[in-house]
Amino acid sequence: MTARSRASGVSRASVYRLYPGRSALFAALLAAESPFAEVSATLHRLHDRPPDEVLPQVLRILDRVAAPRIGVLRALMLEVSVGTPEAVEAAEAALRPMFGEVAAYFAGQMEAGTVRRMHPLLAGQAFVGPFLLHLVSRPFMVPIAHLEVDTARAADEFARVALRGLAPDPTEE
Repeated sequence: MTARSRASGVSRASVYRLYPGRSALFAALLAAESPFAEVSATLHRLHDRPPDEVLPQVLRILDRVAAPRIGVLRALMLEVSVGTPEAVEAAEAALRPMFGEVAAYFAGQMEAGTVRRMHPLLAGQAFVGPFLLHLVSRPFMVPIAHLEVDTARAADEFARVALRGLAPDPTEE
């Protein structure tokens, strides 16, 4: 029995009876703890709505779903970023639909002229990255920098900044 399984009160054998391997366990954690499915559904449902309506809603989902679970999500993000085959396999199932919805939403908005032209996934990263960094760094930023901003207010502020940054550039064709 590992220290982690002892701490959780669950044996390793019990975990592997429920999940046949690391990728299955990782996929289950992503499905249970991440906001990906709700973000995907929101982007799909609101695909024709303007960014000033949609983007704040997406960050509010991240605030509601991700902020309370940021420790687990930080660990999941680290595991995916390391690129182990199990993590990549599990993340692909969770992330591919969301990446598709993000790309489709931003591509449609670019076509409509409401968002500057760039690779749609880069637009998604430019939009969500700063808020995710805020959520991940918040546990140490609050005591060190005395950053006393609640995550809902931060989500709204980051949405406003992203909307300005993603606005069409009138000098570009």
